[in-house]
Amino acid sequence: MHDQEQHLEAIEGSVVRLEEHARAIHTELGEQDVLINDLDKDVDDAQSNLDRAMGLIQTLLDTKDNCTLCSILILVIILVVLAIVAFT
Repeated sequence: MHDQEQHLEAIEGSVVRLEEHARAIHTELGEQDVLINDLDKDVDDAQSNLDRAMGLIQTLLDTKDNCTLCSILILVIILVVLAIVAFT
């Protein structure tokens, strides 16, 4: 009878440790779920921004008017020069 009680106590200790591990895993999975959902939202936002930028670039590439392309190029160069002057 004493042997059975020792075995049952050992099993009980194992079950308690298993429960603690299960709770820790549950907590970790909850935290990981939040992180993955945040990452998914960030990736969706980045994809939307990239799609919009690609659309603008495609519109620019479809432009056949050389004057418009030259104007855009000059404005971009001016913007870069202003940025360099502002940050130095």
